[in-house]
Amino acid sequence: MENSDKGDFLLVIENLSKAKAFYIQGKRFAQCADRSMGEITQNGSIKIVGGKYNMLSAPLMVNTAFACEVFLKGILIAHGVDYKKLLQQKKGHGLKALYDLLPKEEYKEFLRVLDEDTFDEKLEAHANDFVNWRYYMENPGEYRIEPRFTWILMHNLEILLEEILTLIEE
Repeated sequence: MENSDKGDFLLVIENLSKAKAFYIQGKRFAQCADRSMGEITQNGSIKIVGGKYNMLSAPLMVNTAFACEVFLKGILIAHGVDYKKLLQQKKGHGLKALYDLLPKEEYKEFLRVLDEDTFDEKLEAHANDFVNWRYYMENPGEYRIEPRFTWILMHNLEILLEEILTLIEE
């Protein structure tokens, strides 16, 4: 093995380790989002376990958006894509900006299956949910609440990152 090959190999191992850490952390926030989402009842409404709330909307939106962000960054890390330039542009939490950096068109196509006709519009509308919903009380009613879009996106990103990590390890 040549020195450049060894360097590439070490970079892949480092990226894999870091991407796995992002995957695990993303799963933790996804679990919080799932708990905030509650259960879908027979009449289609959502009820939090115990029945005290219909849904924990702000925690749901924050945890879902953050899990999406962490999974997206994990995918980028696994491919050696530098997303940190977005931090300098104050777009580090932006789901649309991270999505645009995905290195393979097939990843974007997989995610677009969620809602092919309105995916771009919804992704743009929810691009800054992590930042916006943390301080929702400062501007109530200003942001769209569509938890199913970001919740399904979150789970699709989780599946995608898990598959990428599995392929890298083989």
